[in-house]
Amino acid sequence: MSDALYKLLRLFRLFFRYQVIGLSNLPRSGPSVMVANHAGNAGPVMLFFFLPLRFHPWVIADLTDRRRSPEYLLTQFVQPSLHLQGHLARAVAKLVSAITVPLLRSLGSVPVESHGPWTGAAFRRSLALLMRGRHLLIFPEDSERPADPDTRICEFKFGFVHLCQMYQERTGLPLPVVPIAVHPNRRAIVIGPVQHYHGDGYAEPEVANFANHLHSVIRSLYQYAPTHRSHTASSSA
Repeated sequence: MSDALYKLLRLFRLFFRYQVIGLSNLPRSGPSVMVANHAGNAGPVMLFFFLPLRFHPWVIADLTDRRRSPEYLLTQFVQPSLHLQGHLARAVAKLVSAITVPLLRSLGSVPVESHGPWTGAAFRRSLALLMRGRHLLIFPEDSERPADPDTRICEFKFGFVHLCQMYQERTGLPLPVVPIAVHPNRRAIVIGPVQHYHGDGYAEPEVANFANHLHSVIRSLYQYAPTHRSHTASSSA
């Protein structure tokens, strides 16, 4: 995506009123992995609008595939969110797909298969981006696992931790992981201090412990989110 188009799209943030807390916790340069709760459609959209750095988001592969995208949007967005059915619903899904597929591709999104075991393609591409000093954005919630009753944030999958392992094996350095909470009701984004995975090898308990630790950190950030203010966007350290 060209810089001009990127800046133009981000102007849509003027239609939203979100606070951004903790901008000083964002790394000044890459690479890094930002890990956030999905918060429905709000998480991906608001982070694109309000984070002051360009990143490559992990997205469900269906959304970047012209063939699969309309059906996915129909069942996951048009029917449940817009409450449309029948021929109209399918027409809207196709229209939205015609916009979102090229947009997500132009953002440099990393397609991740949501069904069955992941192939290594997403991890290989992610690692290549990290080696070039880029930032990734990952939403690791597993909708099939229990959600925290207070924040409604589901337990995390472990993919981002495996990516930390791959980066450390390649470089000998820990990968900065930035926890972020998006709170749509309070219209706030809270960015926490950088975390690092220091596990040795691929021991499952260490992987699970770090994923659970990030889950706990993001839940705390979510609960810390301040109530909405009257202006469009603000930031603080």
